Amino acid sequence: MKHYFQVQSDLFCYELKPYDIAVYTYLAMRRNRKTGMAWPTVSLIAKECCTGESTVRRSIKTLKEKGLITATPHYEETHRKGQNRQTANIYEIPGLDAPCDATPASRDQGAYLGCGEEINTTQIIRNNSIEPSSIQHNFFDEKYDELKEILFHEDELYRYQSSEIASLAMRSLDALWQQKRITVDGIAYNEDEIKRLILEEIDPWAMSDAIEAYLSAGTVKHPTAYLGVCILSSAIHYSSKVARQAEKDHRDGKW
Repeated sequence: MKHYFQVQSDLFCYELKPYDIAVYTYLAMRRNRKTGMAWPTVSLIAKECCTGESTVRRSIKTLKEKGLITATPHYEETHRKGQNRQTANIYEIPGLDAPCDATPASRDQGAYLGCGEEINTTQIIRNNSIEPSSIQHNFFDEKYDELKEILFHEDELYRYQSSEIASLAMRSLDALWQQKRITVDGIAYNEDEIKRLILEEIDPWAMSDAIEAYLSAGTVKHPTAYLGVCILSSAIHYSSKVARQAEKDHRDGKW
């Protein structure tokens, strides 16, 4: 059976609100079965669950307090020596590693039982940075192939304005996917961060935004590299741009 994922069978015993359940099930869906980790951004969770980022943060706090997930900050070095920036949380769902007939323990104990065994809800201590080898690149590559099928499906080719631009966009995206490190707006992104941004933030609309930015620049010396930067920039800024446009449309009475 394809296209399914696990959740705890006792999920509704935890007195969760609807958005808590939505966030939990989304994290369970995004969880890599080999590593047990998921790392979607708060903005992506909010977008996929059709809610606001503050609601997502409250839900994550609730899920952590109930021992249903752990969330460990992921930091990366910046171009400024000695300064790191948080790029995401690494989420784990300990209950999914237990048999499915887990039952909740007393709320007074501050933890939950799985088949008679207490799940340790103590915060996991890790290094602030994650080695690239810890993330399953085969999993990334599989998801990347699925994304390309969506972006360059025949129904989406009208967005590229010409077959030449579509071919250039595919080459640029492939070149970007292979990059080990790239700097955009003064911030350096490593290989794993580039892949995460592409997989989580690029859709046909974001790609159209990148194409528009590329075409508006006119003649450039290295088209493939420049369009790759436009694509990554779109991945970084597109969600906030859409939010700003939606706010403007709302103020203008368009919806």
